[in-house]
Amino acid sequence: MLPIKEHAWPKNASLNEYRVADVTSAHKILTKREDPLPANRAPEGQADEKETLLLKIQYADAEVAALLAMAEGEKVLFYRERKRRTDQTVVWVSDTYLPFWFAEVAPELEQVGRDVYHLMRQLGKHPTRCTETVEVIHASSSERMLFELSPDDPAPLFKLQRQTCDEQEQLLAVQFLTVKADTYRLQYSFELATED
Repeated sequence: MLPIKEHAWPKNASLNEYRVADVTSAHKILTKREDPLPANRAPEGQADEKETLLLKIQYADAEVAALLAMAEGEKVLFYRERKRRTDQTVVWVSDTYLPFWFAEVAPELEQVGRDVYHLMRQLGKHPTRCTETVEVIHASSSERMLFELSPDDPAPLFKLQRQTCDEQEQLLAVQFLTVKADTYRLQYSFELATED
């Protein structure tokens, strides 16, 4: 690898970290997109652990307000979690925005075995349908920090945007899931309409 000669951050060679990936034995985890988050499956002998990075109330910006069908500036609950393997490899980061009515049960998100959908049902909401959009991108500087990559690592990522609705098509949540593309394969399952 040739050294970087430009001496301005983030392209200062003294700050760069270089890693060699073993591409001969890449084992991607198959994630069936029938669940809200990638399945808690890891290669044999490894366990995964989730960590809550942020749980706070904030005001919806224009993008989040449009995705949740609310007015810009309304209160929303922002929940960021990250999953890493026992070898400390970060495999995904999830940002979820929920309407303010969810704040009542927000502390329970940090309890083991609790998830967003279970807590919605506890509040009398009934998530029934999700719409998901997937794109492949290269990691931005903030994403490289979250995934603990070197400052110039152009790692490929899956970016999934998921909107969750109830039976009346009311929006209940919007989630931005970022997954390392070299770690996961995504499999989708859906119903086909009949002629009737």
